[in-house]
Amino acid sequence: MNCAQINRHLPRLVPFRGKTLSALYASPLLAVTVLLAAGCGDREDANNGRDESSERVVTVETQDAELREWQLVARAVGSLAADEQVRIRNEVAGHIRTIEAAEGDLVEEGDVLLKIDDERPGLDVKRAEARYRETQANLDRRRPLFEQNLISEAEFIETEAAFQTAEAELGLARRRLADTTIRAPIAGTLGRRYSSRGDYAEVGTRLFDLVKIDRLKLDFELPERYLPLLEVGQDVRIRAAAYPDQVFEGKIYFIDPLINLSTRTIPVRAWVDNEDLYLRPNLFVNVAVDVTLLDDAVVVPEEAVISDLGGYTLYVVDDDDRADIRSVRLGEREPGWIQIIEGVEPGERVVAAGHQRLQPGIRVSERQGTEE
Repeated sequence: MNCAQINRHLPRLVPFRGKTLSALYASPLLAVTVLLAAGCGDREDANNGRDESSERVVTVETQDAELREWQLVARAVGSLAADEQVRIRNEVAGHIRTIEAAEGDLVEEGDVLLKIDDERPGLDVKRAEARYRETQANLDRRRPLFEQNLISEAEFIETEAAFQTAEAELGLARRRLADTTIRAPIAGTLGRRYSSRGDYAEVGTRLFDLVKIDRLKLDFELPERYLPLLEVGQDVRIRAAAYPDQVFEGKIYFIDPLINLSTRTIPVRAWVDNEDLYLRPNLFVNVAVDVTLLDDAVVVPEEAVISDLGGYTLYVVDDDDRADIRSVRLGEREPGWIQIIEGVEPGERVVAAGHQRLQPGIRVSERQGTEE
């Protein structure tokens, strides 16, 4: 007997009047019937509950996938380097006599930075000059004798060689004397000074750092898929954490012919103008390069995309107002929007907000999103 039959015959199975419930349950047949009826009622209530749950409606915010013109931007993190960076060292040993420039000074090429004691190099010059005059006079005396065949060719060659040696020694002595004055090899900004007046500086002692930073080099690397889209002369834009509201501009001047073997990326270099001296070498910056313009890119709101271990998905509302989950392949991003390369067609309704409560197949009520 099913539940419907039990409920229909239950009144005829209870002919007793005026009896208590305990007296009714004294009849075995009646007790079983009542319990079956109660069980049927519970099962019907449970079935009704499941029907209502399966048809519940979730309110979400949707936005149509758009087909639009899209600037493809390659993004990376880069590092700045000085246009020129020199560690100034001495070529002549001696005590530092004077320091003519201070840390942080802007200097031009040839400006005097410091001087090393020049007494000994000066004496070497005088000795070399004396030797030079002596050998020159000797050569002047012997040349006419050689022309008259009064001395041998070997004697004349020896005299000429002595003169040339003295001439070279004089040049070296004068160069050593000049090297006691340390000058700026390039125009730039003086960095740290590593010595003091009175220090004895061996040959090759580090004295100053000198950097040229009115123009900087930008080093960054891009994924190899951008190789066909990169060109020398392309504009780059950079932002630094120190100046979050300011954009600095530069131009690519070098694309490495070799791909980085460990990262499979393309090393790129660009010049960045820094006439105001805001930026500094070794600063990390965010880099953006406009590589190409797409005429028909499919884009959706960035918040519509769900990231998980398997990749990226989003919910699409079908014609029956039910949620359908899709796996998608992403392209480039820009603030608020993301390009969909595969998985969604233009005009399809995607869930921009509320997808946390969704499951595939569930019915949804749409609240159209506000376009930006």
